Amino acid sequence: AIPLAMEIIRGIAKEYNWPAYLEPERSLAKVDSAVYKKYEGTYEFEGGTRLTVLVEDGKLFLKWANQPRFELFAESETKFFRDNGATFNFAMGEQGRAVSVTRELSGQIVKAKRVD
Repeated sequence: AIPLAMEIIRGIAKEYNWPAYLEPERSLAKVDSAVYKKYEGTYEFEGGTRLTVLVEDGKLFLKWANQPRFELFAESETKFFRDNGATFNFAMGEQGRAVSVTRELSGQIVKAKRVD
């Protein structure tokens, strides 16, 4: 319900030019697809919800349990976004692979730790 409400609000904001409610313009960054392998794995949010990050055909995908996968688009080497306005920021560990991912959507920020 919240994503739908936010989409309606963004539509109204666009029509009436309310910049505080508009999604920021995003730019695609050129990132070597080999970097995506550092993010591949399973992550768990507090409460047990898991998501899986996959690399297929040089593209980065995210999949929630029992849901279709969706593509993530690079804004930088560690920050990605999807078409619904959500951003995903990967934190890197000492071994050069991601140890967590933070999702931000509609002002809500949640962090998932890598579990594999």
